[in-house]
Amino acid sequence: MSEATPPPGDNPPVPPPGGGTPPPPPPTGGTPPPPPPAYGQAPTPGVAPDGRQYAEWIWRVLAYIIDYIPAGILGGIGYLFAIMLTSTNAVVRQGELYGTPYSYTTVEKSTSAFGLILAFIFYIAALAYWIWNKAYREGTTGKSIGKQLTGYTTLKEETGEPLGFGMGFVRLLLLWVDFAICYIGVLWPLWDAKRQCLLSDKVTGAVVYKD
Repeated sequence: MSEATPPPGDNPPVPPPGGGTPPPPPPTGGTPPPPPPAYGQAPTPGVAPDGRQYAEWIWRVLAYIIDYIPAGILGGIGYLFAIMLTSTNAVVRQGELYGTPYSYTTVEKSTSAFGLILAFIFYIAALAYWIWNKAYREGTTGKSIGKQLTGYTTLKEETGEPLGFGMGFVRLLLLWVDFAICYIGVLWPLWDAKRQCLLSDKVTGAVVYKD
């Protein structure tokens, strides 16, 4: 004889599906994730917002020295020609002072016209090289000879493109001003967050990046 099936009303209701297994509790003892950077947090010195590194001061100095070597050689050759073509003459001068005669000898130097012309040509060549390398080459490609050898590039911060010859020439003129104000302008990258010179970089909006 089979057991009697209880009436439907006596069975307990089936609980509805719970929509999935609840997530397990987070593990204990782990390292919490780092907090997000605070709004308005100051940028890391020497690093651009996109992660590129600004050029360190010592590498900019090294690039400048490399750039200067050819100009120094050309200027030195001109100076050497001027020295070689300079003659020294002893001149005897005589006169009378309050009825007392006097005589003395002076040494006078004079550079020949040919020596002056040669010196002038080499000085102009040094200046032309300097403008070509620092204003035109660096302005249009972002790299002077020194920056190419050391692995750095000068770009306009807003556009990420080279400055161009015109702005490169303005930057070169302002660089001389940076030197003229007791070297403060060229020492400015030592404490500047973007490693910029005081006038030549900040006025033209230039930054120097590590390749």
